[in-house]
Formats: sequence, structure tokens, C-alpha cells
Amino acid sequence: MNLKVRIKFLLVFVFIAAAAGFYAFAFSLSAFAEGDTICSGKITGDTKLSNVNAGQIHFNSHPSSYSDANKVTNLAIVGLGQGLAPADRKLAACTSNNGGAAVPLGNDQYAVRGYAWDDNLGFVSFICDGGLNEGVNCGGFNYGVKIGALSAGKRPLSGYAWNESFGYIQMSGSGTNGGVPFNYGVTIDSNGNASGYAWSDAKVWIDFTGVNIQLPGKTPPKAVVSPCDNVAFVCVEVKPDIGVSLDTMSQVKVADWQQGYDVFIYLREADGVTPLDITKYKIGNFQFSWTDTVKRDQRAGQAVGNALDGIQVPIYNSPNGAVIYKPISIAFSSISGSVCSGSGCYNVAKIKSIAPTTDANVSLTTSIKPATLFKNETFFNKLNDFNISQIEPNRLILKSVSFDIKNLDDTPIKLNGVVVPNVVYPNNKAGVSLNFRPIVEVNPLYANNSQDVILATRNLPISFKVGTKTNGDVFVYMALNIGLNLDYDKGATVSSDDCVGLETTGFDIHYIDASGNTLGKNKHTITSVNSNENLYAVATLPNGTAEPCNVMSGPTIYSIVHYAYNSSNPKDVYYYSNHLPRFTSAVSNPAAIIHGSINSPKALSPTANISTNQTGTKNVNILADSIRRNITDKILKQLAGWSIDKGNNGSNSLVTIGKIINDTSTLTGDGGGLDYKNVKVGDDVIAVFRNRDVFINLEGGGATSLQKKVSVVVLNGNIYIYGDVWPNDKNVKLSLFAIRPYSAGCDKGNIYINSKVKNIRANMFADCSVLSYKDSGGIVSDRDNINSGTGLPKFASSSERYDALSKNQIVIVGGIAAHNTIGGSDLPGDILLDGFKALTKPVSADDWLRAQQTDLNYLRVFKPSLETDENGNPKDQICGKFLTLEDMIKISSGGEVFGDDGVTPCNGIDPLNLYNPPVSYGDLVPPTDKSNLAQGLDNTKDFQPVYIFYSAPDSILFGTF
Repeated sequence: MNLKVRIKFLLVFVFIAAAAGFYAFAFSLSAFAEGDTICSGKITGDTKLSNVNAGQIHFNSHPSSYSDANKVTNLAIVGLGQGLAPADRKLAACTSNNGGAAVPLGNDQYAVRGYAWDDNLGFVSFICDGGLNEGVNCGGFNYGVKIGALSAGKRPLSGYAWNESFGYIQMSGSGTNGGVPFNYGVTIDSNGNASGYAWSDAKVWIDFTGVNIQLPGKTPPKAVVSPCDNVAFVCVEVKPDIGVSLDTMSQVKVADWQQGYDVFIYLREADGVTPLDITKYKIGNFQFSWTDTVKRDQRAGQAVGNALDGIQVPIYNSPNGAVIYKPISIAFSSISGSVCSGSGCYNVAKIKSIAPTTDANVSLTTSIKPATLFKNETFFNKLNDFNISQIEPNRLILKSVSFDIKNLDDTPIKLNGVVVPNVVYPNNKAGVSLNFRPIVEVNPLYANNSQDVILATRNLPISFKVGTKTNGDVFVYMALNIGLNLDYDKGATVSSDDCVGLETTGFDIHYIDASGNTLGKNKHTITSVNSNENLYAVATLPNGTAEPCNVMSGPTIYSIVHYAYNSSNPKDVYYYSNHLPRFTSAVSNPAAIIHGSINSPKALSPTANISTNQTGTKNVNILADSIRRNITDKILKQLAGWSIDKGNNGSNSLVTIGKIINDTSTLTGDGGGLDYKNVKVGDDVIAVFRNRDVFINLEGGGATSLQKKVSVVVLNGNIYIYGDVWPNDKNVKLSLFAIRPYSAGCDKGNIYINSKVKNIRANMFADCSVLSYKDSGGIVSDRDNINSGTGLPKFASSSERYDALSKNQIVIVGGIAAHNTIGGSDLPGDILLDGFKALTKPVSADDWLRAQQTDLNYLRVFKPSLETDENGNPKDQICGKFLTLEDMIKISSGGEVFGDDGVTPCNGIDPLNLYNPPVSYGDLVPPTDKSNLAQGLDNTKDFQPVYIFYSAPDSILFGTF
């Protein structure tokens, strides 16, 4: 990468990082369809992986949920900016009767239109007619792909496609090999099945085997099931080919040194069906390329790198290998007697292991339904026992197989005039993972009601349940013991809580059984399988600690399974099993600074500087039940005929609350008849509405006359906070309750906050969620910004949402109890949380939108930014100069650039850190318009988008909360 490119990347990184997450729904997440909108001839399938660097061209879907096709990419080739490929289903490649001027068509001829997606190289355009491919600018040259007339049962493809990396892709042509001329090309048979090779400007052959091209109006045949069906000469298959998921987990093989994966080689003639006549060929060795990091000792600090990759019997020929056997270099003569069922099939080996692999060594979450998988080698908290960054993943991957097959005269074998490459990829993939489940695992494991997280406090016992189970039917392991360990992050605890003396003494952590007997310090051992125990753990400070510590940071309970294999020559196996916590936050920018108590579904493990109540759907529901009971007992008994669960018997019209006093004089509505009652319980003033949306509008001095204990209860409706709710008296705050009937969806029971609102002093409870919406400048038009079906705020685009929520900070003093998350939309790995459930990635655009809108971190995305001049040049805050590209290149090359004073040297642009000497010398600065900042913060350093400070509620409806 040259210097200019590096600097360009540096300048755009801030925008990408800040807007990440909004790209997720900038474009449709629907898979690339089969051309069902622009032409009727569907194209399905994927090209054969004949060159791993070239990737595969996919005509009808993303190749996998984890591929580059699902990442943010440059969509300029389809007329867009940054986004998710393939961007738009209507652009998918298909066949048409119309080729335009670029592809003149004769009788019984057709054109290919639209785009396909290459997982390594991006979009492939199949036509450019007058500078356009389906309305998208495709360049200044006409090109295209033609499907020729049927001849001898085949239709030839001709012409050119285009890819920015490949250049032109020629569908047929001629060439020479060693001076011998030959012809090449892609054809389709009467069923639409493609075969043959195309040639690219990048000097790479593209094998179209696996693609099905139907003419307009035709229906594609049933998809080919086996990856080796109809494949000529050499194909390698691993059976079963199982990805690890909740649905497939029971099919994944067990690391019991008995179960395993079969590797087959198929040798067939050029027709892809007839078994290869081995008497007519010279067949040499087959070379298998592996990634093997499966270790017997899988604890932190045990790494093998690539030392096991080329070892055929790792378990006995290496100090830490766990795989019993895998083929490396196999002569055909050694497998020719192991013929398996199927045309031209040879059974090479069964691959087995005595230790699990990372991706299959998983536990199920216990606090969310449906349960999701969690990798046991993923630790979120720093530990004193070991460095979590030293855990090398354990994986066994068959990457490719190379071979040596020639004709008897030593000439290379050819298919359609093209020399067959001497390497194949298993199951036509760039690597097949052979995953093994553990034979012994800790299951279940959960603590208190938190289940997937831990909140450990000094002298307060943690109660947890731990059990063991076995997979498979083989029980020949010896010396089984399972260590259950307790640990915490001593460094974070000391630095965050100023615990004097803890640097050397630390917490004492003991296990206690159900009878109160002390079992041991820090560690407990289980030696039986298929058992369950109820245990307690307590953390206390040792005697003599000068200052008490309130919170233990990063508490973790983790287990290590240990057993030995083979009584005559024991091989010890160690691996991590179930542990807590299973969730943590991956919050960066935007971020929330949370102080005090927030009740919301869990999305982070609390740390010392983010102190929260126990979080979780269970806690929100318990609180909801308590509030409903209080509303029923204390309010509805005074209101004959009123009920929480009564459906909408009104027009759901608007009510605007100005100054809330003891009568209805300041209530305004739309004239539809107010379902409103003003109730007093003790000295609590409670305004109760049903079948109405209520706007809290305290602009123009409304907050100054707010009574001290005021609650607003909305039954079967929503609450809108239209302006700041910030009484002069800090002891005055609203209590807001948005209640939905049990039978309703989340179009009711929400609290919506206008994007212009910066300060709220209120305790809020929402049966559904607390959400931010776009300001429209009027109360009636504001309600139109909410989707009446889903209850989610409406935005025309992600950029509109970003613009609306990036203008103002927000500070909430009080608390939130709702179906929101804290960081749920930013979780690492495969899990995404919205306010009600866990989702496994990839998810739909609607699901991702809900996850982010219900994430409290995204109530606002206000942030510092680079200061730029009218030309977009960023300002180096150190020297006060707006740097040009030439200035930055000079600084990066070691040269000197001075500020406008001619004296102060510039140090370049740091787009990731705040300019806040002497603490930080980055170049981010807060907005010059201080009106965007919330009140009650230090406007010299508090520039995060969301601040929530806990203040206990005073409404009688919160009960004991």
C-alpha cells in the first residue's frame, strides 16, 4: 500500500467507524435474487472454485453468512457509495430476449443482463449497453454476453463480462498451449447446466460448472445435491459437511476417538459420470493441505502454530497433537483398494480426534430464548490466572488437494481443450472445517438470576448451578476431573475502586456447598459425569485491608475439563468448558456513560465504571408485573370500567400535557373526547389516560410549575417527550408509564423522545421500549414519524437517522426500565440482541434496525468531529493549520510542516482522539455550537452522546423498586 493510499484511508476512517451499524440497513439485506424483476430467465448456482484467489461467482445468494459479500464494500460499479453487497435484488443476473445494441440477437439467441457477485473480487457486470446496465452506469464501452442458438444439444456462450479486478471475462475463444492451438468456452445443455471455462484479462480460468442458466420463461431444475455430482476427473468430498449451529449441533462429530469425518476422492472421465479408467492414465500422489491446531492441551499459552499441519499422525508424532490421523501424501495405489459406493468413488480416510475444536466447543445461553451458542474459548474479562489473548483457536481445516494425473503419453489431461488444474478444493469450498464436539462438558452453568452474567459484590454469596454431561457412547477416558475456577480482574478492581492494599492481598474467593461448608479457595473439582451441584461462592476482603472495596471487577467462573486417553500410553487432554460471563459489551463510539441503575435486557457484563442493576428480561418482567399490580390496586379500583387489558375503544387520538396540575385545564386534545382521569393516591398526583397517545410538552415554562410527585400513566397508548423535561428544582422529576394490553404488539407501550430533547429528569417505564425519533417541528407531524405497525420510528434512510440523532447530546437523570439493551446491537461474534430476544447473525434489515433502535447507546450518536475548512482540509489542532494532502504526506515522510505562525510544528491528523491537552492530543473537537450540549455536564470533556444518571423514583407505582 503506497503512502497516498494510507493517508486517504486515515482520513476516511472516522466516518466509517462512526457510521458503522448504519450501513447495515443502508441497502437491502435480501440475498441476490434470480433476476425476477428485470428479465424472466433465472440464473442460479455458483462457479466452481478452480482458483482460490479468484473466488467463486455467485448468481443467486451470498456464499455464506460470514463472507466478504456481507461486509461493507464499494458499490460504485452499481452506482452507489459504500454499502452491503449485492445491494439490490433487481440487479441480479438473468437472461433476456433483449440484448440492445451491445448484444444484437438473432433467431433463438438470448442475452445475459445484470450483475453477479464474486466473493473475492466484487461485482461482475454481464452487459453494458450505451453506458448502462439496468440503469446503472457501467462505463463508456459496449460489451455483453450472448447465449447462442441450440446446436447438438448445447448452447454456446460468447462475448464478454466485466469485473474491476479481473477486467474482461471472455466466454469463448481460442488459444495455444505449447504451440498447440485449442478452443475453449462455456456452454449450457438442454437443462441449463453450464460447463466449460471462461478466460479473464487477469490470466485466470473461470470454471462455470455448478451454474444453471435458464432461458426466459423456463424453470430451473432441482439443485444438485452432492458437490461431486457431474464433476470431471478429480473431486474431493468431506462427509458430513456440517456447519456448527443450534440446529446442526447434534450432528457434529464427538471427539471420542471413534466418531469422525470421511474423506472421499472421486475420479471420473470428462463426462463427470463414468468412473475413470485408471489403466489409461498415470496417477501419482495426492497431496492434502491442512490447517491443524487441534491440541491435547488447549489452555492459554499452549500454541502450535503450523507445526501440526504436515504431521500425518499428530497424536503420537507430536508433543501436543490431538488428531489421530489425517492424510498428507497418499499414493493412489494405497487407496485404490478402498472403493466406496458411487461412481468413481474411493474412500481415503476417517478423520478422528481426542479433543474438541473451538467452533464446536460451545455452551448454550440460559437467560434468553431461544438459546444461542457461545464459544467456551471466548473470555470477555481479563483474568489473573492466564492471559486470554494467548488462547490459540483449535481448528482442523482441509484446505485443498493437489494431484498428479496425466495421460499415458505424459501429456496433461484436458477438459473442453483446457488443461485441468492440478488442485481441487474439498466440497468445492475454500476449505472445509472438521469440527468435533467435546466428549465431556459442563452443562448447565448459571449464577443467580443473571444466568449469563455475574454481578459479584463483597461479602454477597453468588449462588450457581453446575452440571456435567457426556456426548457419545464411549466412556474410555481415565482420570476425569473438572476444575471449576473463580477469578477476577485485580488490576481493574484496584485502579477503579482505589482499594488500598488490594494490590498484594486481593479478594479471598471461596466455594461453599448448600449446607454452608467451605469447599475450597478459588477452585473446586468435580469427578463425576452426568451430575448436578448447587454451589455458592463468596468474595471477601482479607483482614487488615485498609479501605473496603465495593465491587469486584470482571468476575469470572470458568471450568477446565481434564481426562487421559489410552491406559497403556496416556495422553492428557485439557480444554475450557462452560463459563460465565457469556455476554459483554463491545461498545466503542457511539457509547453510553451509565451511572447507577438501568433495568434492561442484558447486553453487557457490568464493570467498575458501568454500575448497573442486574439486567435481564426476567428483571424487566418482574418490575412490569409489580407496576401492573400497583396500577390495578391503587388506580383502577377508583376508576369503574377501566382496565389495562381492555382493547382500543377510542380513536387513539392525541393529548398534549403542558403544566400538570390538579385539574384538566391544561390538557388539550383533538376533540375526540378525552379518556382521562386525574387520581390522587396520598400526595401522588397521577394523570391516567387510556386509548390515547400522550405528548409531554413542557416548553415555555411548563416545567417550572411541575408538582413534586407527578406520574403519567398511559394505558393502550404511547408517550412522546416533545421537549426538555428539566425542572429547576432538582428534587422534582416525572414518573412515566407506557402500558400496553397483553394482547397488543409493540405499537403500544413505548416512550418516544424527540431528537431535539437534550435533558430529561424522569423515571421511565415502558412495556416495550424507549426510542428516539426525528423532530418534525410539530406534535401532530411528529406522530407521523412512527411506524404504526411496528412502533419503530421511521427514517427515510440511515443517513437521515444519523443526521437526526447526531445533533444533540442527551442526559437522563432518573432511570429507564424497558425492553432496551445496553450494547445489544454491538455484540461481537454471532449474536445480536434487540429488546426482547437474541438473534443469530446474519439478520434482516428490520431486525438490525430494531436492535439498534432499542440499544440505549444509540439514543443519540452525537460526537466530536474533525474541524475542516471550506475545502475539507482537516485542522491539526497542535499547530492550528488546516493540512492539505501534500502537508500530510510530508509529515508522514518525516518532513516538517509548521503552523500559520511559522513556528509551531504540526504532527499530522489523529482522527480517533479528542484534543484535550494535557490528557489527549488528538484532533477531534466538540461542536462550536454549545446549544447542542446537554446541561449538567462538563462541556470541556463530556462529549459522549448518551449519559444516564440514576436517581431513585418517588412514584408509589414503582413500589419497592
